[in-house]
Amino acid sequence: MIYKATIPQIHCSGCVNSIKLTLEDKFTNIQGDQDNKTITFESSENLEDVKRDVKELLDQLNKEMNSDHGYLFTNIEEVF
Repeated sequence: MIYKATIPQIHCSGCVNSIKLTLEDKFTNIQGDQDNKTITFESSENLEDVKRDVKELLDQLNKEMNSDHGYLFTNIEEVF
């Protein structure tokens, strides 16, 4: 399945690349769109498991960046 995550804190290609590298641990075919502040990716997991995994991975990235106000998704939806 293909999922799309909205992450409002994306503002540049560096943001997209950081998120993509982080999500590569769990997901495939990751694409970022900095203009729409979205990341799309593939997973065989159900929506609830995807949300849990994305949150954990973004929390890990935020911790590595030493930021409590880093990347947070506001929505994840199945798009295909």
